[in-house]
Amino acid sequence: TLTDTFTIVEPAEITVSLPESYNILLGESVRLIPVYDSINNLTFIWKPNSYLTNPNVPKPTAAPYQTIAYTLT
Repeated sequence: TLTDTFTIVEPAEITVSLPESYNILLGESVRLIPVYDSINNLTFIWKPNSYLTNPNVPKPTAAPYQTIAYTLT
């Protein structure tokens, strides 16, 4: 019989912050710039992906045609 022991280390907690809201006029755009811990190899997913230049980058540009709330995961 063989036995191995494994130690699993949880990654450090990631802190992300954004302004509570942005106000823009119809036809304008805004770059969403989150402030986050400098940890490598993070994956960014903005939802919904409507009106974003790229929902999988840390700092997309948004040009919505209506009021919208984005969530970053």
